[in-house]
Amino acid sequence: MPILIGVTQANDVAIGKLHPARSLDMKEKRGNFIIDPRQGFAIEVCHATFNISTRKVRDNALAFEASAQAKNVDDLYSFFLAFSGIIFGIVVLVMLVAVYRFRANPGDHRDGSNLHGVTWLEVVWTAIPFVIVLAVAFVSWNVLNSNNVSGAAEKRGQTIHITAYQFGWKYTYLNDGIGIKDSPDLVVPVDVPIAFDITTMDVMHSFWVPAWRIQMSATPAQTNEATVTPTQIGEFDLVCAYLCGDGHTQMNSAVEGGLVKKVRVVSRTDFDAWLAEQKAAT
Repeated sequence: MPILIGVTQANDVAIGKLHPARSLDMKEKRGNFIIDPRQGFAIEVCHATFNISTRKVRDNALAFEASAQAKNVDDLYSFFLAFSGIIFGIVVLVMLVAVYRFRANPGDHRDGSNLHGVTWLEVVWTAIPFVIVLAVAFVSWNVLNSNNVSGAAEKRGQTIHITAYQFGWKYTYLNDGIGIKDSPDLVVPVDVPIAFDITTMDVMHSFWVPAWRIQMSATPAQTNEATVTPTQIGEFDLVCAYLCGDGHTQMNSAVEGGLVKKVRVVSRTDFDAWLAEQKAAT
C-alpha cells in the first residue's frame, strides 16, 4: 500500500504556492512511496546545510593546507565529524523518545517492568559498533598508507634526522653531499618529498607542523618516521605537542620569544643557495 509522504494539497498551495491542479501531479512515486517534491527539497536543504556546517567547522578548526598530505587528513577529519554527528543525533533522538515515551506518571513511584534480555537487540548493538570500528580503521589506514612518501623521499627527495631536546630541535641533513649537522633551522624545498627520522635526547616530545598535518612522537631510545611533501612556500609554525617540561611553551614557534624557529619552505633555487651558505659557514 503506497505511503504518502509530505503535506496536503491545501498546504502545498498555501505554503509552496503551487497551482492546485498541479500539486498532486508533481508528486513522484518511488517504489512504495510517493514523495512530495517539497519534501525532497527540504531533504536537500538539510543535506546542503549539514555539508556547509561541516565545511565551516573544518575550515575554522584546521590550519592552512601546506602539504600534499593535508587534504587527505582534512577529508578524514570531515568524515569522522559527519559520521560522529549522525551517530550522536540518532543516540540523542532515541534517548529523548525513550524519556518521553516511558516516563512515569506524576505520583507513580512503582518500579518499572524488568527485562531479562533481548537477544536480537544485543546482537545488533554489538554488530553495529564492530562494523563502524572496522570502517574507521580501514579509512584511517588507507589515508596513512597514501600519505607515506618514504620511498619517493629516498629516491628523489630529502632525508632529515630530527633530534629533540629540552627545549628545542636539531636537524641533520642525511643526503649525500650536504653535510649539514645539528642545524637549528629546518629549511626544505617545495614540492619535494621529505622523510624525517625523529629521536630525542631526553624526554618525550612531539614534532608537529599543523599546516602540514603531520605529527610524530620523539620517543627515548626509539627512532620514529614521518614523511611530507610541502606544497606551499613560506614559514610555518612548529610545535611540540607534548608537555615536556617547564619550558614546553618555548617549543612553539608561534609563541613570541620562543626557543624554536618556524619551518621554512623555499624554492629549489633558494634551497640550493641556503645549502651553499651553510657549507660556507662551516
